[in-house]
Amino acid sequence: MSPIQPKKSLGQHFLVDDNILDVIGRLAELDPADVVLEVVNGIAFFTPLWWWLGSPRVTLVHHVHQDHYVAEMGRVLRPGGWAALLPVYAVASADLSASAVARVRAALARETSVHAVLLDLQGEANRLYSGYLSEAVQLAITGFCAIVLLLSVALRSFARVTRVVAPLALSVLAVAGLLVALGERLTILHVVGMLLIVAVGSNYALFFDRSAQPSQGSVPLTLASLLIANIATVLTFSVLACSRVTVLADLGSTVAPGTLLALLFSALLARPPPAPPAAAPTGAS
Repeated sequence: MSPIQPKKSLGQHFLVDDNILDVIGRLAELDPADVVLEVVNGIAFFTPLWWWLGSPRVTLVHHVHQDHYVAEMGRVLRPGGWAALLPVYAVASADLSASAVARVRAALARETSVHAVLLDLQGEANRLYSGYLSEAVQLAITGFCAIVLLLSVALRSFARVTRVVAPLALSVLAVAGLLVALGERLTILHVVGMLLIVAVGSNYALFFDRSAQPSQGSVPLTLASLLIANIATVLTFSVLACSRVTVLADLGSTVAPGTLLALLFSALLARPPPAPPAAAPTGAS
């Protein structure tokens, strides 16, 4: 059996996000005596939800036409209590604006004869996502501060810590500015990509910091290995940036330029290596 492939052009929308279903379940505020009527032309999502929430009566109407709808409504709308889900659409477009949602809520609040609740799925999804994004940014900032603290303990030099942290901060800011300038809306995946920039770029910054110290082994050989690793990283994430999968494209478009910039900034801000000591003059024989 081939997997289901809905087409929005045909009006086939499947609600499969458990978080949104949980929000709908909370906002419905069902009483124990309520009846849930789900009218679907495809896959039922709300019937299993309210079944597990303990709603005593669940009615599922599948492939409903006008006569069947009237018959089912007449069967469940009885004095014992009832609940129904009715879609609300805008005249010009399918989506309701924020002002339209506020007007509908105000109208429902004035209607005291029935208990009606407007489920703003788009608004609830946006608030849920905003909370996730805000928490991710806060955790990322906390992690960056922890990295700075560890570098301060390990390097014991404000100048060296600055030379290590500055390329990472500049790379993240440059990539974020580039994405915004290109019209991209920053998401949680972009934040994850910026964390990868810091993780990979810290190796570059620490290498150039250590190369400025005397007696650090074969610097040219290590630099060649670093360049090969950077090229492989940039190419790999560039391929991901060309993907039609949004998750992969967002991750690749963030990490590919970020790691390249991290290497360039680390090299530009590195302290020049110390000059080799001059050879002592030999005396004439």
